[in-house]
Amino acid sequence: MGLVRYFTPENPLAKAIAVPGGKLVSEAVDDARIELLEISDECLAEVDTLLARIYQLSGSVPAGAELTELYRTVREVAGLAGMCDLEDMGAAALSFCALLDHAQDGGQLTQEHIDVHVNVLKILRRSGDFTEAQRAVVLKNLDAMVEKLAKKDAAASE
Repeated sequence: MGLVRYFTPENPLAKAIAVPGGKLVSEAVDDARIELLEISDECLAEVDTLLARIYQLSGSVPAGAELTELYRTVREVAGLAGMCDLEDMGAAALSFCALLDHAQDGGQLTQEHIDVHVNVLKILRRSGDFTEAQRAVVLKNLDAMVEKLAKKDAAASE
């Protein structure tokens, strides 16, 4: 039998971690929070701009390109809401995305379903007006509505 040699490749990440200096994770998180606070007004202004666009697009049941644009706009709200300390609004926007995604796959979409989500987004924009428990109930009911609609459409297609 021949000679066996073991080779361990160099790991640049391990070397970088071993070098003294840098920040602790907690320091990096704190710095990120400070940066987000500095841009929070701009972030909230962008959320408000996106909400205005959602209100425009949701005046009637969208189809085709309008449905796609509404989905993209709602998805942007979902992403920005978390950065603006509006996690509940982000969750509601994700629920709205699920509803729109379901519609893009051929599922039922009514003006009533759209209006419920749009109104919840309006309400949650003023999140300080409601308790955490009230917001949790609203989000739970939104998710239940989307799930019920998906089950109803699945049963109808069988």
